[in-house]
Amino acid sequence: MYGGFGMGLGWIFMVLFAVFVIVAVIYFVRYLSTREEIKDGRDEDAVEILKRRFARGEIDRSEYEERMKLLGKD
Repeated sequence: MYGGFGMGLGWIFMVLFAVFVIVAVIYFVRYLSTREEIKDGRDEDAVEILKRRFARGEIDRSEYEERMKLLGKD
């Protein structure tokens, strides 16, 4: 009826849709794994920030030591 034109392009759209789904799943998994890495590294980031603030003189020694105790990094 349509000369096979509609069926000829149908497989292209199925392949494109499958590629889209696979790429979306990969990005979703990478997003979730990145969130876990960020959550796991938060303590180290806080310690690094605290060390930099102490080195720049923004906080004194007693405040530095108090905050390190709060972070559990005696």
